[in-house]
Amino acid sequence: MKTRLLLSAMMVATFASSCLGQPALPSAQEEIVAFERLRLAAFAKADKAAFDGMVAEDVTNTHSSSGISTKAEQMAVMRVSTPEAPLPALSIEEPKVQLSADAAVLIGKLVE
Repeated sequence: MKTRLLLSAMMVATFASSCLGQPALPSAQEEIVAFERLRLAAFAKADKAAFDGMVAEDVTNTHSSSGISTKAEQMAVMRVSTPEAPLPALSIEEPKVQLSADAAVLIGKLVE
């Protein structure tokens, strides 16, 4: 819910800054990439509350191995990285966002 509020606040701020002659906030594509980075950070920190608020119940992720995972499956494997059992850092590189009237597709390389 916090993320949804943040996105709404960013849209209002973008409109207000354009009316006041202030520098514009990031484009929709940049906001989507930033959101994905927040989602990856929540997953990496095993912040289930944040992740749950950011991800729709019916989401599926398609992996490069052609496997898919649901939100429930992703949350089930979340754990905090420890020195004894470290987890790789995740980042998205070369992101590309395609927008349509009511959807966006983010394509990029998920790097460990």
